[in-house]
Amino acid sequence: MSATPERLQKLIARAGLASRRTAESLIQAGAVRVNGRVVTQLGAKADPDRDRIEVEGRLLRFPERDLYLVLNKPRGYVSTASDPKGRPTVFHLLRGLRQRVVSIGRLPYDVEGLLLLTSDGAFADTILRGRLPQTYWFKVKGQLSPEETAQVERLARQRQPAGFRLRLIKPGANPWYEAILVEPRDDRLRTVFFRLGHPVEKVKRVAIGPLLLFGPMLLRGQALFWGAPMLQFTPWRTAAAQILGSGHWPLWNPWLGLGAPLLANYQSALLYPPNLLLLVVDVAWGQSLLVMLHLMWAGAGMLFLARRIGLGRLGQGVASLSYALCAYLVARAGFLSMNATSAWLPWVLWAVEGLGPRPNSRATGNAAIAILAAVLSLQWLAGHAQLAWYSALLAGAWCVWRGAAGGRRMAPGLAPPEARSQIGNQLAPQQPLQCRSAKSV
Repeated sequence: MSATPERLQKLIARAGLASRRTAESLIQAGAVRVNGRVVTQLGAKADPDRDRIEVEGRLLRFPERDLYLVLNKPRGYVSTASDPKGRPTVFHLLRGLRQRVVSIGRLPYDVEGLLLLTSDGAFADTILRGRLPQTYWFKVKGQLSPEETAQVERLARQRQPAGFRLRLIKPGANPWYEAILVEPRDDRLRTVFFRLGHPVEKVKRVAIGPLLLFGPMLLRGQALFWGAPMLQFTPWRTAAAQILGSGHWPLWNPWLGLGAPLLANYQSALLYPPNLLLLVVDVAWGQSLLVMLHLMWAGAGMLFLARRIGLGRLGQGVASLSYALCAYLVARAGFLSMNATSAWLPWVLWAVEGLGPRPNSRATGNAAIAILAAVLSLQWLAGHAQLAWYSALLAGAWCVWRGAAGGRRMAPGLAPPEARSQIGNQLAPQQPLQCRSAKSV
């Protein structure tokens, strides 16, 4: 069945050759041919399945699967495909990538941080037209006074019609400020800081909108690729799935150097139960799904831990969101074994809190020990020994602290009043058992 004819500029953008605006310029310049005939009308349409479309002599080809990259651009790179001054571009960081991608927007040479790249031209155009708020961090010389902060906000709002927010995130002699810009011209804000005697030393872009790309992409059957998954975890786990599919155990990885262990490679985490999902779905898509699920699992674990130590609903919610969305977990989302292992940390502490004598049944205590053993086993199978070992040390320190505190909570005001007297009575007798439990870990 033939596809529905679409506008040429949309097809060129979908093929990843250029943005829609650039595609319109190519059409008007006579650089586009359809079935051998030059087309210069912007409203012209073509059928990608039946028509031969050429752009500057190159046949338009559509990738089987679009690619979406999230890149932490370092300083000293331009985000264009080429640079007249001969400076390195971000595409030098993507050597070996066969599929052509374009950057969504630009980051200046001396600015680091979040940069999106994709082979989906239509998606890139949608993001660019959407005027999403962008979050920047500015490191300036000297801390602003309240009057200067108000002056920055007043001057910035003149060119940020949708609003502007500035807040101090790291005080010090050269503090960091966070600004959310709708018109992403950080040079204008630099000028404002400079005029007030606080020149900008560093700039980072840390977010584009909420960057909630996981959900929509996963629902569309797409995946996010970035450094470690693309270079390490995806090849390992794809090889394992192929070897298992051929009826053999994935003991050896013949594509890594002169060959290396695969099943015995701890970070491959082939024995981690959630990774069994990768045997029945596309590996790249499944890994993206597991990253999102582990962040949710981390938040759930912190919520249950906060509830177990007696915090109220407000404390539970704050603890859950603070851990699941903390900078460490989000930054480590690209290293899959760290993402999975970190998600089990609150569950380890939750299981430790469940130890101790129960009034009516020895079986209850045995169940708590079994739960702790199961949680620790899953965390160790997740593939990052260093984090798992740190979790065991923290579990030991946690039980010592809880025993020394006599059951007192960190924030008793957030817990219901009736729970305050009960927790001390319940946890004080746990000190000897908890410490013995920590030694066994």
